[in-house]
Amino acid sequence: MAEETQTPSTEQATSTEAPAPEVSLDDVAKQFNVDEVAQTFQPQVQQQPQPSITASVPDPVLDQAGFRDWASKQDQEIKQSLNGLQQFQQRLIAAEVQRREETDLKSAVQTLKGKLDGVQVDDDTIEVFLGVQARKEPRLKQLWDQRGKHPQAWNAALNQVIAPRLKKQFTFKTDSQLAENVRAAKQSTSSSLTTKDEPGQNSIEAKLAGAKDPQEFDRIWQGYISTGY
Repeated sequence: MAEETQTPSTEQATSTEAPAPEVSLDDVAKQFNVDEVAQTFQPQVQQQPQPSITASVPDPVLDQAGFRDWASKQDQEIKQSLNGLQQFQQRLIAAEVQRREETDLKSAVQTLKGKLDGVQVDDDTIEVFLGVQARKEPRLKQLWDQRGKHPQAWNAALNQVIAPRLKKQFTFKTDSQLAENVRAAKQSTSSSLTTKDEPGQNSIEAKLAGAKDPQEFDRIWQGYISTGY
């Protein structure tokens, strides 16, 4: 009787595949050639026309002293006008830069929030997390500063690097040993409790499993320890 040839299943073959390497910020910057192009953004400032001179002009030949005084006053007025225009333009540029930063930051927060797969994290917490990451890693700050010139690199950094870190940071996983401790504590105290947990959704296990975050889990557990339900 011929021996049957066993063919490894696809499931067995794929189970031995190595996990995908973790993406770093340096990988993102290298992919989009961020280091090869320096940030060269300079706001375009329109040159303002000089104010027209309508005052009577002394004759430079017949009244040289008067002409010099007049020219000096005109020079002072022109300088003051130009300084005022420059300061006004600087304020406009600063306000526009701030507006763009706020808009881009809100967009980054929403991008990260969409990658959490149901993990509840508020916008302010995400913004703080992003700021902490930028302070820790100058590369992320560089990608942020050059987001206008390299938007694909910035988006890749958010989606491939920061989003997984954020999700890992705020995903709450129940410790199996802690769950076992809860069951043991419940069993040891059940004989002395006058009010016992109802089966189903009211059980302590169900309550702990339904905790949305570590704070709620700790509150439920502390309440159970102190009251027994």
